[in-house]
Amino acid sequence: MCGQRVVRPEGYDEGWKLFELGMAHASRYECEKALGYYARSISICKNPAPYINRANILCKRIRYHEALQDLLEAQRLDKAQANEFSDVLRREIATAEAVTNLYRNGVRAKLLNDFEDNGEDYVVGKIYCASFGFHHEAWKARFVLPTFAEFHFFNELDNVKKFDRLDLYPEVSEYLDLYPEEFIDQKVANCPDDEAYRKAELTLHSFLCVYDEKTMIRLRRVMLYGLHERLLDNDYPGVLGSFSDPRPSVIKEAHCFVYGEEYSSDRDDDDYDDDDDDDDEHTFWIGDLSFDGDLNDDETIAEVVTKLSERIHALSPTELDVYRYLVEEADRFSQGGQVERNVLEASGIAPLEYDGEMAKAERYCDNRAALEFLNNEVSPELEKLIGSARSADVRAFVFANIVLRAENQMAMLKLRQKYAVHYCNNCSANGHWTYHDKWSEIIDDIEARIDQIAYGRTGD
Repeated sequence: MCGQRVVRPEGYDEGWKLFELGMAHASRYECEKALGYYARSISICKNPAPYINRANILCKRIRYHEALQDLLEAQRLDKAQANEFSDVLRREIATAEAVTNLYRNGVRAKLLNDFEDNGEDYVVGKIYCASFGFHHEAWKARFVLPTFAEFHFFNELDNVKKFDRLDLYPEVSEYLDLYPEEFIDQKVANCPDDEAYRKAELTLHSFLCVYDEKTMIRLRRVMLYGLHERLLDNDYPGVLGSFSDPRPSVIKEAHCFVYGEEYSSDRDDDDYDDDDDDDDEHTFWIGDLSFDGDLNDDETIAEVVTKLSERIHALSPTELDVYRYLVEEADRFSQGGQVERNVLEASGIAPLEYDGEMAKAERYCDNRAALEFLNNEVSPELEKLIGSARSADVRAFVFANIVLRAENQMAMLKLRQKYAVHYCNNCSANGHWTYHDKWSEIIDDIEARIDQIAYGRTGD
């Protein structure tokens, strides 16, 4: 960083390292670990960043009132320090205040009394219908559900899996066993109306967050169970799930996805058995790399990520090889799923550094061995084994393992700095001053990060 250094509070460097560990876990949806690191970071040195990130996870867990307290504290700290997060905090505080409005307008007391007087089933129906525009009488009569019912069910499974504690949601664990991950990903990726759903979801959250955490979780569980039973009722009318006329445990679309055919009530029970009786653990190959284990197991995924990372290093002997890997993967992730976008955000690579880089692949044929390996050998094999969504996640984990590891961060930053300066100079030489200024901003950001890491290591 050019110019005078900013005097940092005591414990800043240690607190920031803990914050970065929290971010790394959050990018992998290891939210309980992330929360632990954010709390430790806060205890070492008061800084807005861990408060903001902790609030984001709390919002995902429908704990907006607690999140709002974190955001307000972050705003107070930010005003007293660098005022770095003012715009972000203004937006997020506005959202949290809107969702927690029932705390301040008197409705919360009525909702709590309603729960005490009528019980959880009644309250679940009322708040679902009020949020999604469905008649409560129709809900009680178990009429056909509105369009968002199916999407909300699978979106909730995805949210709990990523951001919450599965031990608090036993039904979700069962549903995650019933429905293949690739099927859930497909359902979540196809929202009927993003804007309308987001509005309805925030309304639902405004109701749920008025309750204490234990009650909120219970209501959420009852809602998921009720939605799933209604989805099954709609798909299999008259099939009660008796021994003589068994009802499938998944909706028709998932049944077809798993078994490759429509459900038939007279299907032989033996047809439900898997053709293979292979053990969960088996040997599989990705390119010329062999692995033993189950790709649903975290340890096996970790081994895959480690070996693939080592191969990427081996296939990237020059700076240009590494840079092409960085920018093309970043470009890919910008168009990918949530895990890919989370990793890209954590990397700090700016859009100007990667926009359109995949389209330039032919110019750098001699410097793309790692990318060719990933594109032609890794991704196709992983997609066969675990589906396209999880395959993309693994590829993002490899990138994170290479780029975000503490021992690699300085080298990656200096590499980005070198190319940013090169492009900035080119813009200057050709009179492209708008892009010259944009590259200059990127250079400043990279230098600030380099200074931050160097400062932490040297103790200056």
